[in-house]
Formats: sequence, structure tokens, C-alpha cells
Amino acid sequence: MNLSAENIGQIRELVRSGYPLKARDAKDLLGHNDHLVELLEARGRLMLGVEIERDQLKAENEALLEEVALDDKLIADRDRLLNMFECPVHGQCIPYAMGQVEALRKDASRWRAFITCAHIKFFGWVGYGEKDPYGNSPGNYRHFGGEFWTIHDAPTADKEKAAEILNGFADAAVAAMGKGEQS
Repeated sequence: MNLSAENIGQIRELVRSGYPLKARDAKDLLGHNDHLVELLEARGRLMLGVEIERDQLKAENEALLEEVALDDKLIADRDRLLNMFECPVHGQCIPYAMGQVEALRKDASRWRAFITCAHIKFFGWVGYGEKDPYGNSPGNYRHFGGEFWTIHDAPTADKEKAAEILNGFADAAVAAMGKGEQS
């Protein structure tokens, strides 16, 4: 089968002219048609491969964009911490800021251990939503009396209430400090 560009051009002219085709021309045309079908099938497989590769590249790109966003967030967090804890000697100093963060983690760990200790017994509390005889709220005033055990056979009966009282006290103390009140 002769599928040269010249032969294909001649066959096209013959088909368009309406002139009856010879058996040899029809055979060449059928061969040309089969060749085109094979080329289209190959193109389809190629396009499928291209689409798969495109989808893989899109997924990789999205993963990289997420990593960049995470890196940007980490850098922003680092810069925020550096600005929050400025070293008195060096200004922005990562070891100093890390030390301050570690101290805050230790404080948070201590607080968590305190409010979730083995047993808490409250004798009473004041300033937790009650109003005085004149209808005034207690502001930042909180008071409680209690006992705390690190080891005890009986767990705290109402851990949620204990956490509410202790967190309420801490929140009021922080607010009072922020207002320059004695805490």
C-alpha cells in the first residue's frame, strides 16, 4: 500500500471528483483508512498517558503548594514568636524565644496537672456568676477554698466543675493583672 503524501493527495482528488475508483485505488484508500484508525488509536493512548501524567503533576503541584503554605505558616509563626520574645541582648534570637516557649509549655503543663490532679475538694467559692445583694457582678473577683491531692484513692467527683472553678479563677486573675488590679 502506497501511503505517500502524493498518493494520498491523488486519492483525495479522485474521491472528490466523483470519478469511479479502481480496485487498486479503493484498496489504497482502505489501507489509508486502517492506517488513520491506528494513528487515532495511538493518539488516544498517547492522550490518555498525557492525561495521567498531567493528573500526577497536578497532584504533585498541589502537594508542593500545601508544603509551601505550611512552610509560610511555620515561618510566620517563627517570626511572630521572635517578635513576641525579644532577647534583651540580641534582639530577635531563636534560642531565647525557644527558651521562652519552653517555659510557657512548662507553665501550661503545670496548670494542666494542677486542674486535673488526683483529687480536689472545694470548701466553697465566691464570684462565679453570683451577683452581690445590689445586683452587681463580681467583676474579676474570685475566691475559693480547697484541698488538692497529687495521689488519692477517690477521684474528684465533678471534674468539670473543678475545672470550671479553677479556670474561672485563673481567667479572672489574668484579667485583673491586665487592668492593673491586684492579683
